[in-house]
Amino acid sequence: MKATCKKIIIILLLLTVNVSCSQLKNENKEIEDLFYQYIKATKSDDGEEQFKFLYEEQFDEIPKNFIRELHKALKEEPLQKRDEEIYRISEIIEKGNTKYVKITFNQNLIIDLKKKNQASQYDYSDESYIKEQEEIYGKNNITFDEKNSKLTIKDSDFIFAIFHPKYNTWKILLPAVVGDGSIQSDVELIPSEILNILNKS
Repeated sequence: MKATCKKIIIILLLLTVNVSCSQLKNENKEIEDLFYQYIKATKSDDGEEQFKFLYEEQFDEIPKNFIRELHKALKEEPLQKRDEEIYRISEIIEKGNTKYVKITFNQNLIIDLKKKNQASQYDYSDESYIKEQEEIYGKNNITFDEKNSKLTIKDSDFIFAIFHPKYNTWKILLPAVVGDGSIQSDVELIPSEILNILNKS
């Protein structure tokens, strides 16, 4: 009888673990999909597309018009190509009825120096521009294709996502809105204790 009870307990524990793992995989898949949909929207011709994926409450800190102007400026810059890929999704942290996560991603920034020089009003040599980028990103993260005059910069960045019952889905929160937690904001979109944990991940 005791052996039977132990077997039942073990089976229940295994089922609980399997369900938890399955839920985590599904949630991570939702976060991945959100990230790539958002990135695609930032490259869209429609500047309003990205707002579908952004957490609404952050617009009290950064007006929508600022994001629209930024999108327009990036679209008018034909010299750069961005290629993003998720590197790591942090542990999902839950407080009350809200969940928080940090998405770290790698990106390649490809610059056509021929087109850049043609469009620039400054006489700026390739060599001096490359050296400047090496100082910013590190020499090991810079590759120059001399034949095609293209510069590739490897970089990493991060973004936050929030799940709130109000939306019943994950939404993107821009890091510039929450900062590093050292400056007190009128709107605490991510509780400071959670932000500290996410910033360490």
